[in-house]
Amino acid sequence: MGKDRTKKIKQLIKENRPSKLKSYVKKHRIDLNGIILGKERSLLHFCCKYGTGDTFSYGESYDEWTNRIGRELLSKEK
Repeated sequence: MGKDRTKKIKQLIKENRPSKLKSYVKKHRIDLNGIILGKERSLLHFCCKYGTGDTFSYGESYDEWTNRIGRELLSKEK
């Protein structure tokens, strides 16, 4: 994904516009789980720093996120 789309997503998170973010992601068919920011940080980290819970709530549940991160960490250890 291009830097311009990542920049737009980050802007929408900072502005706390979850409905606009949802429509933008749907329109451009963006997988939010696949976006990795600097230092291997996900959008969840970015939302915690700048946004609110509403911004990330539709993307995936916290349980889904922790399960995915746990699987990734276990696969790196092998």
